[in-house]
Amino acid sequence: MQTKRQDPPTAKDWTTQYHKVLQDDSHRLPTSAGRYPDTKFRFNKDFAIRPDNFSFLKPIIPPWSRCSIQWNIFKQEFPGLSIFTDGSKMNGKVGGAFVVYNHKSEVHHQCFRLSDNPTVYLAELLAIKRATEYAILNGLSNVNIISDSRSVLLAMENVNNIDAEIRGIKNRIKDHPGNITLHWVKAHVGHIGNERADELAKAATQNRRRPHGGL
Repeated sequence: MQTKRQDPPTAKDWTTQYHKVLQDDSHRLPTSAGRYPDTKFRFNKDFAIRPDNFSFLKPIIPPWSRCSIQWNIFKQEFPGLSIFTDGSKMNGKVGGAFVVYNHKSEVHHQCFRLSDNPTVYLAELLAIKRATEYAILNGLSNVNIISDSRSVLLAMENVNNIDAEIRGIKNRIKDHPGNITLHWVKAHVGHIGNERADELAKAATQNRRRPHGGL
């Protein structure tokens, strides 16, 4: 007896099944960890459908909007402009900074205080974001941005990262007509640029907090 071949489910099939799940007050929804909770959800008129109720549903990045920003290991001084970035958290206060060097001379720096909620990772991310914006606004055609946060650089390299801030920085670097190159430097090994950025980031934690969009 020949078995009838079944076609793969369509978008309509998935939508229909999704509504069946919502209508069944005894159905148990999977959590973001992929396991089922011990208690059952009951859907009634008082139930509010919010994004946090369906945290297991992840946004999809269209293939044409995905990109990866590669990075190198910082080994020596670069000719021209280099921007060192850093973030810091001290006594529950968070700050970030970047410092611009032309060869071995400091020509500019910026410090910023964040709210007390962000992590050091977010401070490092904001520092790279501000350094990128500085390079673009000043029309720098060839600049190196050096960070000691390997985790942020790995996120920039990950083509599937869905974080809006990461994607925004990647798009700015990709669309910039000049050349912005990211580098990783080992922290606290005596490099003057990294040490100066670290000093400024720590000082920024003591500044009066000002609003900074996105983080």
